[in-house]
Amino acid sequence: MGASALGTVLKDLRESKGFSLRELAQLAGIDHAYIHRLETGEKDSPSKETLDKLIRVLKPHRRDIEVLRYVAANPEINPDLVDLTVKDDGVSFEVFLTAANMKFRSNSGIAAQELIDRAKKFYEEYEGH
Repeated sequence: MGASALGTVLKDLRESKGFSLRELAQLAGIDHAYIHRLETGEKDSPSKETLDKLIRVLKPHRRDIEVLRYVAANPEINPDLVDLTVKDDGVSFEVFLTAANMKFRSNSGIAAQELIDRAKKFYEEYEGH
């Protein structure tokens, strides 16, 4: 199983705080193997209670909490888009949400960075009017 959007953001948040899987598990009161399965994409859509425990320990910024909750509820989101979002403080939750929900006529995959750039441009033009 490949990386999931939830796994991408969860692993990034954990590593940014310097926690090992076992440390996070112990502090959150969650089995470390379950956290590993979330990070690797083997499991998705954890309960609200589990997310709340992880958020309480990780203490992410508001935007990252919103992204985490969104990807937990929408596991089909592109992990590359999530990765770019959590690593770039300049991408607001609104820009992420717009990029995540963009639909195009073409079936060819559009790169995550291009989706973010298009969403940012949309908001810049919207705010300019």
